[in-house]
Amino acid sequence: MEDVCDLLGDPNKKLHVRQVDGDTSVVGLSTHIVKSPEEITKLLLKGKNNRAVGATSMNAQSSRSHSVFTIVIEQQRQEGERTMTKMGKLHLVDLAGSERLGKTEATGQRAKEGAKINQSLLALGNVISALVTGAKHIAYRDSKLTLLLQDSLGGNAKTVMVATLGPASYNYDETLSTLLYATRAKDIKNIPKVNEDPKDALLGQLKAQIEALKKQLEEQNKNASGEGITVNVSDNSFLKEIEKKHKKQMDKLMSTKNMNEEQRSKMREMLNAEFERQKKVKEESDELQQKIKQMEQTVLVGGVNLVDKAKQQEEEMRAHESRMRRQQEEQQKLAEQRKEQEEQILLAEKRYGSLKEELTEKMKKIEKIKPLIKHLEDSLEDLQQQFEREKEEQTHNIRALDKELLLLKMIADSFIPPDRLKLIKDNAKYDEENQCWTIPFIEKAGRHQKVEEVVEENIFIQGIEGPMTFNTKTTQPTVDTKKAAQAMKKRQMAKNHALNEFALVSDIVTKKTK
Repeated sequence: MEDVCDLLGDPNKKLHVRQVDGDTSVVGLSTHIVKSPEEITKLLLKGKNNRAVGATSMNAQSSRSHSVFTIVIEQQRQEGERTMTKMGKLHLVDLAGSERLGKTEATGQRAKEGAKINQSLLALGNVISALVTGAKHIAYRDSKLTLLLQDSLGGNAKTVMVATLGPASYNYDETLSTLLYATRAKDIKNIPKVNEDPKDALLGQLKAQIEALKKQLEEQNKNASGEGITVNVSDNSFLKEIEKKHKKQMDKLMSTKNMNEEQRSKMREMLNAEFERQKKVKEESDELQQKIKQMEQTVLVGGVNLVDKAKQQEEEMRAHESRMRRQQEEQQKLAEQRKEQEEQILLAEKRYGSLKEELTEKMKKIEKIKPLIKHLEDSLEDLQQQFEREKEEQTHNIRALDKELLLLKMIADSFIPPDRLKLIKDNAKYDEENQCWTIPFIEKAGRHQKVEEVVEENIFIQGIEGPMTFNTKTTQPTVDTKKAAQAMKKRQMAKNHALNEFALVSDIVTKKTK
C-alpha cells in the first residue's frame, strides 16, 4: 500500500486521498500563501529536505519516494459588473527511478521501498499506454500517484516530461527503458481549456435558492395553521399555543358524557396525531429558518467563504453517504456470513448424523469379523510354531550335511590326487532332468569293471552307516615287476572306486540341499 505524506508539514503523518465532484484532493495537506519566487524556493527546499532518501549500491542519495510540488495561481479581473476568476495549477513531479535489485543490492526495508516505487511506475506506465491507445477504461485508481496526476495526464492540462539519462554503458538497459517511457508520455494528446468562474452568477444562484427556501417555509406555515391560528416563524410561543390548544381539546373530550370509551380513545389518538404533526411542522420551520439565516449571512460576507462552505458541506454529506453505504455493505456481508454459517451448521449436523450412522454400521461389521480375527490369530500362532519346528529341523539337517561334506572332502583329499580331483570336477556335469551328477567313463571305474579275483576289504569310516566296499583285482605275481605293476593297478582301481562313491554321495547331498 502506498503512503501519502506532507513534506511541508508533518512528514511522518499518513494522509488520505479523496475525490469530490471529480476533483482529487489530499485531506489535511498543508497550503502556504506566497508573495515572491524566493518564498516558493524556500518551501521547495524544505520539502526536498523532508523527502525520504536512502543509500544503495548505485546511489548514496537515492530517492525512496515520488514528490509532487503544486503551485496554485489565481487571477481576478473585472468585466463590467462581473468579476472573473482564472486559476491555474502547476505540478512539479519528481519520479523516483525504477530499480533493479540485482544492481542496487537492496535488502530489507530498501527492497520493499524499491518494490513500491516500481509498482507505482508500472501503474503510471499502464495509464500512459491506455491514454495513447485511446482505451475506454483508464486505471487511474491502481495507484495514488496516477490518481493525483489524473488531470495532468489525461485532463485539462499541459504536461511536460523530462527524462534524465546517464552516459555509462553499464546503464544501457535503464537508459533505453527511460526513453521508451518518455516517448509514450509524449504521444498523449491533451486539449487544455481556460476555466473561468463568474462569482456574480454563483451569488445570484445562491440568492435564488434562498428565495425558494422562503417560499417553502411560507407554504409549510400555511399548512400548519388551523382553526384561526396563524404561524409566525419568529414567534417562540407557537409551540406553547399548540400545547394549550391540545390540552383544551383533551379536556373538552373528557368532559363529554354522551361518548363511550372507544370513541374517546379514537378522538384522543386523532388529537395526539394532530399535535405531533403540528410540532413536526414547527421543527421543520425552525430548521428552514435557521438555514435561510445562515445562507443570508454567508452571502453578505462575500462569496468566497460561501463556496468553501458549500464544498465542505457537500463533502461531509458525501462522506456521510459513503459511511452509510459502507455500513450497509458491512451489514449485508454480516448477513451473508451468518447465512453461510447457518448453512455450514446444517451441513455439519447432517454430516454428523451420517457419520454416526456410518460408525454404527462399521461397529456392527467389526463385531461380525471379531471371531474370524480370533481364528486367524490362532492359525497364525500354529503356523509360527510349525515354522519354528521346521526351522530347527532344517538347521539340524544342514549341520549333518556339513559334517558329511567335511567327511567326503577328507576322503577325497586323502585318496585322490589333486590333479585327478580337478580333472574329475572339470568333466563332471549335472543332469537337470534326472537331478544327478554324471562323469564320463564312470562305467569303467571301480566295481563296474570285471576282475579275475576280488579281495574284499572292509573299511569302516566314522559318520557313514555301513561299510564302503572297494573291489580290487589281484593276480599272483610271477616276477617282481609284475607285482609292482599289479600293486600300482590295484591302488589305481581303489582310487577310481572311491571317486565313484564320492560322486554318488555328492549327488545325494546336492538333492537334499535342494
